[in-house]
Amino acid sequence: MAGRTFFWVGTVLLASALGVLGYWAWLPDVSELGGRNPMATQYVKLFVRRTLRKGERPAVAMKWVPLERISPYLRASVLIAEDDRFYQHKGVDWHALEEAMDYNLRNRRWARGASTITQQVARNIFLSPSRSLGRKVREVLIARHMERCLGKDRILEIYLNIVEWGKGVFGAEAASQAYFHKAAADLTAEEAVSLAAALPSPYERNPALPPDERMNRLRQVYLERLEKALPRGIKLDSSAQIEDNTGPAPDGADDD
Repeated sequence: MAGRTFFWVGTVLLASALGVLGYWAWLPDVSELGGRNPMATQYVKLFVRRTLRKGERPAVAMKWVPLERISPYLRASVLIAEDDRFYQHKGVDWHALEEAMDYNLRNRRWARGASTITQQVARNIFLSPSRSLGRKVREVLIARHMERCLGKDRILEIYLNIVEWGKGVFGAEAASQAYFHKAAADLTAEEAVSLAAALPSPYERNPALPPDERMNRLRQVYLERLEKALPRGIKLDSSAQIEDNTGPAPDGADDD
């Protein structure tokens, strides 16, 4: 009897050890991202493939800049729009993820993903835009691994330099030049929230065009939250004035 118990305990321990080894072997090496700036992301590759299939020549605008050369307005606006608990969680916002999964089950379709900025970086560099439970699990595992290997500021820097902001436009510097003809460091608060509000649907929302009523209200919400996030005594620049529309604040589109 004792021998049989020992056998099963040993089997479980061996299986657990193999599972852990397999997990670590499967995870991509994210440590190199600490010093290497990724340029060929999955979304860039997808844009190129789609453009070539149309018989067109793909034009990709992407210029890497360090975090300190990106307007603090844009950094804060993106956090407000995409992941307002970025500096509190460890790669995954479990509460938001649970709510998203409940919503998807109730509606019997994959409509919400609640991906944090870290998860979006993991998906953009190592995975694909496909929507599936398997991809979501891999995304969570890689995001947790990234948080252990990279600092928060580095993850945010990578995100702001690779995120898609329109047709062939990737990263904050390229977006700033494309829509406002200026460097990312020089963006005003209004321009920053316009870019942040476009992120969930970059092909449908042009930050440089006059917004419709819903987008105008969303930008106003972001501006109000941005001003609250600033250190006491510091005000937004004078250009940050958007028409105030009455009514409840709209929700931004959900990312996957």
